[in-house]
Formats: sequence, structure tokens, C-alpha cells
Amino acid sequence: LKETKSDKEKTPEQPPKLKIPEPKAEPADPLEKRLKHIELEIDHLQMQVTELYEDMKYVKDLLLKYLHQHKKILEELKLQGE
Repeated sequence: LKETKSDKEKTPEQPPKLKIPEPKAEPADPLEKRLKHIELEIDHLQMQVTELYEDMKYVKDLLLKYLHQHKKILEELKLQGE
């Protein structure tokens, strides 16, 4: 079989292009803009609350560790004093 010029010029099939979602149109109504701003602010505050909760949990663990070590030292000193 002979290869024709058109066979050589064929390019391999390319995968379909991914569709990029179109950005949502900005709300025209000032009330809708304000509502969107408030929703974003609420999301940000929720993230901050989560971070603060994790920080408090970390500090609590450190305090408990310190208290446990302090209690052990006091018990050892009490035993040495007897």
C-alpha cells in the first residue's frame, strides 16, 4: 500500500479541551453586592474561629503537660522530704 500525502499530514487526535467555567457575573443590584460581601466576610470569620479553636486546643495541651510535670516534681520532692 502506498502512503499518500494526506495520510502523512494527519495529526494525532488531540484530547478535548477542558471547559473553563465562566466567571459569574457581578450582581448589578447594590443589595446583592452587599449580601455577597457579607457572605464572604462570614466565611472568613468562620475560618478564623476554626484557627482560634485549634490554637486554644494546642495551648490547653501545653498547660496540661506543664501541670502534669509540675505535679510529678512536687510528688518527688514530697517523697524525698519524708
